Amino acid sequence: MRIRTITALAALVFLTACGTSKQAYTVTIDEAGAARADELFAAAMRMFERRVEAVGGQQGTADALKEITLDRNGNEATIRITLTSADLAAALADDLQQAFTFRLMEQVPVDEADIVVAETEGFRALPLTEEDVAWINVDASGESGNASVTFTSEGEQRKHELFAEHTGTYIGLFIRGMPVYKFLVEENDVNAPTLLMNIPNSELARVFADDVNVGLHTQITLQD
Repeated sequence: MRIRTITALAALVFLTACGTSKQAYTVTIDEAGAARADELFAAAMRMFERRVEAVGGQQGTADALKEITLDRNGNEATIRITLTSADLAAALADDLQQAFTFRLMEQVPVDEADIVVAETEGFRALPLTEEDVAWINVDASGESGNASVTFTSEGEQRKHELFAEHTGTYIGLFIRGMPVYKFLVEENDVNAPTLLMNIPNSELARVFADDVNVGLHTQITLQD
């Protein structure tokens, strides 16, 4: 499993004289994502902006992001951000250090579950993970959005086998341990090369694609 980590968290946050806080992150694209580097860097910038907005909202701070820039060198870039406080910068670094995971899990009785959602729905891990996923394509041209999960060649074969075994049952998708989607496996899903997800909100579809593609193909490290 690829582990994406942020090192040297809040200790490396530095303050400016005006009370804002600056951070710099190195974003490195892996070999599998190199052909889509432009898309990935754009997605990474959007992801950073959303994460800042999220941690700002958690702390009751509006307009937490003062500035964000990207300086690219091939398949590596430095993203520099200026936030309104050191507390926000530390919270962002903590948020970004979470390992990226993509898990498909079968719905099972609670007493057999690896994860229980809302104390009533149990899910058990299936052997189909982020290592088997190649890319997320999204069509968000309307009010709703469609996200298409494409797999590696090994992952596609594993997906066929697992869906054949679980036809007629519910499977949940968990990102970083959190439930994001649940679907019923139907017969026409078994041999489909991709997993098509119908997402009610087009913006959520774009957010999902950005988050997964960046998680799959980049390493993000807080600079000293």
